[in-house]
Amino acid sequence: MSVAFERRPRKAKFEQQVTPEGFDFNTSPELPAAQIRGLAALCWHHARLR
Repeated sequence: MSVAFERRPRKAKFEQQVTPEGFDFNTSPELPAAQIRGLAALCWHHARLR
């Protein structure tokens, strides 16, 4: 990761860093967990490159 990418969350003063891996999808079952994980993993981008 670039230094600027790592610096941005600190500069924004977020209370904590949240990732899709740490999100509890059981609290919001209407959210499409597989689709959100796919978007976070950039699957759409990799599929486009093929």
